[in-house]
Amino acid sequence: MSRSPYSLGLVLALAACGKTSGDGAGPASTAGTSVAEPPAQGGEVARPAATELAPFAVGQWSKYRVTMDDGATTEITYKIVGEEQGAHWLEIVRGAANAGTVMQLLVKLKSRSDPSGLDIQAARIRMPNDQIRELRDETLKVSAEGYKRALADIFVPSLAGAPQEDVTVPAATFRGAYKREQKVETKQASSDQWVWIHPAVPISGVVKSEEIGKPNKTELLTWGVSGAKSEMQREKAAP
Repeated sequence: MSRSPYSLGLVLALAACGKTSGDGAGPASTAGTSVAEPPAQGGEVARPAATELAPFAVGQWSKYRVTMDDGATTEITYKIVGEEQGAHWLEIVRGAANAGTVMQLLVKLKSRSDPSGLDIQAARIRMPNDQIRELRDETLKVSAEGYKRALADIFVPSLAGAPQEDVTVPAATFRGAYKREQKVETKQASSDQWVWIHPAVPISGVVKSEEIGKPNKTELLTWGVSGAKSEMQREKAAP
């Protein structure tokens, strides 16, 4: 989902303050705005029949490889792991779950194309010491706007009339993916990127993004429409 590696860093930094809690919380098809199961390795996803992204649903997930300017890589996984009064828990895992950082945001969307309707109701982050920090209500206000900026990636303006082209990533070859240019701005950097989008991919629709004139890129590794499980609680070693 992330069209810029900087967005995730901003999300994680904003969560560093807050209260500490002991708990965390078939065949391929591209019909309509439905997300689709991935094809077999090396397979193809048909041209999209829709120009809008499907709504969030518990169980969806997508996994990406991010390549930095210096050639270093990391993996980021996005999951919808729960629902709370019409809002969804979006979990972001950077690196291996048992060694990396795990973040959750409780988000409510009015539209998949308009970020002004995004309502962030809570945030959680698992720290390296396994403590879980949670922000709600007053403790969330100071960082809520920052979270909104960092999650701008999950919103896509109407793709009607956008150019389409085939694009191949580790996950599959996507026929007729929508291609658009966008500017990404954060406190750390500003960049212009090409982004390829296909409604078969859950959560963000992003198949690939690459920074124009630089080697920085994000590629879809795999995804699923069901089965996402939270990794907020670190697995304990067997005795």
